[in-house]
Amino acid sequence: MSRELSEAEVEAFRAEVCKVAVELFVDRGYEAVTIREIARRVGCSAMTPYRYYANKAEIFDAVRSECFARFGEWVQREVAAFAPDLGPIERIRALGRCYIGFALVEPRAYRMMFEVERLEPTDGVYERDLKPWYPLLDATRDAVAAGAIKGDVETLAHLFWACLHGIVALHHAGRLRLGRTLDDLVEPSLDLMLRGLP
Repeated sequence: MSRELSEAEVEAFRAEVCKVAVELFVDRGYEAVTIREIARRVGCSAMTPYRYYANKAEIFDAVRSECFARFGEWVQREVAAFAPDLGPIERIRALGRCYIGFALVEPRAYRMMFEVERLEPTDGVYERDLKPWYPLLDATRDAVAAGAIKGDVETLAHLFWACLHGIVALHHAGRLRLGRTLDDLVEPSLDLMLRGLP
């Protein structure tokens, strides 16, 4: 008869499952991963994960939630370090660098958030997904209010995000092979986005 794990041991087990699962989901995609393989990598029986997760989808959601939490914490730390008098345009620039920084330091977490999907329908957007989005949205709103840029706030913020995400996705896929690297493109991209706006 197996002994009951302490709360700390359960948390440690869950953390190990998430660590292993994110690697498998990113490398193989959701459909190719099995709980049996996750258990084998963790070093437990095939049935042990079922004591803490109902199914693979629940593991996937836990992993993605944990990745978004790390991203949110990363953004919060960066924003907390901004100079109090930093204007909205410079905040947008700083947030762009922050976004790229996380993608480079935590590539698996980044890809888990934005590239890996499961076929089953999800419940939509969670507050955890939005937390890293709010600082960019706020900086864009402030820039529009100050007259520094013009346009619909939500649309502009999406364009900033989409441009940066595109560079990161190409970098992660090894597709930046035409003479420019991600480092070469970050600042010019920010310049183009901000100076190209009316």
